[in-house]
Amino acid sequence: MSDKEELSEVTVSQTVSSWELDRGRGPGQCERRLLSVLLASVLLLFLIIASLLAAFWLLIYPKITTGDKFAVHLLSELDNTKAVKWLSAPGLGSSYLGSGFRFENQELRTSRDGMYYVYAKLKVYCSVVNQCKNSSSVILDITQCTEDKYCVSILSMEVKVPQEEEEEQEPRTAFDYSGTLVQISAKSLIRAEIKGLRQEDNITPDFDHTYFGAFLIES
Repeated sequence: MSDKEELSEVTVSQTVSSWELDRGRGPGQCERRLLSVLLASVLLLFLIIASLLAAFWLLIYPKITTGDKFAVHLLSELDNTKAVKWLSAPGLGSSYLGSGFRFENQELRTSRDGMYYVYAKLKVYCSVVNQCKNSSSVILDITQCTEDKYCVSILSMEVKVPQEEEEEQEPRTAFDYSGTLVQISAKSLIRAEIKGLRQEDNITPDFDHTYFGAFLIES
């Protein structure tokens, strides 16, 4: 065999061996690259989830808890003297008093200055059928009083049970709902009073649908 033929065989043999070696290494390199991409994807997903959780706890959750803290919803009832008073005890019907409020002696106070949405509903009915023909109007008035006892009405509504027809079987009712935005100071107090109820009129509040409340909009 000539030197040229031997050289050709050596060259071909080296080329085949190199190709087989590269082919053997190929899958390992692909696996490593795929693993690297997978790890990078998992790390990116972890960073996204961590960022979302951080945003929730820092930006959203404080607003949710603040909303619960500075919210109040009080139902009405008759006391021993037949006067209407407001319920603030937790667990009594739908009454709710957030920890940012204090309710004592029928006076509501907040611990934070801010813009509040104050709302109320008044519903009354004739408690004796065909005995409320000349009943007077009933008023629910909510006032805000400052430290120096200066009071101003922030929300007021008036309802009157309409005249009944003869031999009417169902009692007549009347109701109104209203709400307003008002700036409330932590140094002021809120009072809600129902006026115009007279025993001879036979007009009674519907206590499940007579209430007032407030919640913080912006501080």
